[in-house]
Amino acid sequence: MSFDNFPLQVSEGEAFSSESESFSGTEHFGDNTVYQLENLWQNRLRQFCAAEKALQRAKRMMAIWLVVMVISFCMLCFSLFISPVSTVWLFTLEFIAFFSGCVVQPVCYLLVKEQRRHRDALSKRFYQSNHEVEVTDSHLVLINRGNYSAVTRVPILER
Repeated sequence: MSFDNFPLQVSEGEAFSSESESFSGTEHFGDNTVYQLENLWQNRLRQFCAAEKALQRAKRMMAIWLVVMVISFCMLCFSLFISPVSTVWLFTLEFIAFFSGCVVQPVCYLLVKEQRRHRDALSKRFYQSNHEVEVTDSHLVLINRGNYSAVTRVPILER
């Protein structure tokens, strides 16, 4: 889904263009009904939630590789400066883990940076359209900053 027309502002004149539309079962905003707008906002909130989850996943991967690097470096130093108590295959495994972590860690950093940029771009679009996203225990709530009313909400935890 593209964000070409993301800032969705409706003036009062566009809300009800004629008397007959106001008495029909659905309210129209421009070319969209209220249900279409709510679905649109929910899709955008789901994209924001997916971007946040991807950022957290990238941060976890970066932290795991950092822990692997630190542990393997400590074990390598221990094996090098203390009498050889580890076997050759364990020493080789520690060496491979350390240097693969040295290669993967910058890649993880770039991945975290890209995921953060993507999440911030989505957040910026909400801010530009005069909305903010509030995270509760189980939902993302989209709030209109003009009157602080909840526009829609999306569950965070998928079952």
